[in-house]
Amino acid sequence: MTLDANEHCDLYWDLADGIPFPDHSVTEIYSSHVFEHLPPSSLVPLLRDCYRALIPGGSLSVCVPDARLFLDAYTHKRYFVDQANPRCWRRGWFETGSLIDQINYIAYMGGEHRLMFDDENLPAFLRLAGFHRVSLREFKDRLDLPQRKYESIYAIGYKSD
Repeated sequence: MTLDANEHCDLYWDLADGIPFPDHSVTEIYSSHVFEHLPPSSLVPLLRDCYRALIPGGSLSVCVPDARLFLDAYTHKRYFVDQANPRCWRRGWFETGSLIDQINYIAYMGGEHRLMFDDENLPAFLRLAGFHRVSLREFKDRLDLPQRKYESIYAIGYKSD
């Protein structure tokens, strides 16, 4: 089932209201490029709500933009947009020709992005919400979107048994 704030999904839903599933009723939750759009104060409460809905042993698998990729590109003076998914990057936002334009784009995305993640804070957020056996994970062909592979970091956490 797809739950999204986009009308072209199975269940149109605003995550500000949590997730609409009973306690201990969901085996697996997958989120791709959602959490970076949340206000910082909403992330851990939403993660806790995901934990609530999962069955014991259930998992939350997460994909978000990898801030370290973009910051490393800036530090090493690399222009990364040419390698990114063209559907995700709007060239008009790179007006000055400076590498910092790319950081501004990924960090704020015209007001759409509220949080940045790396390989340290993404697992830490999952742990703060109560998840166990939290780890970074690799891209999975059957789960993750290929067009997001270049720019993403992945993690998984489990509800205790």
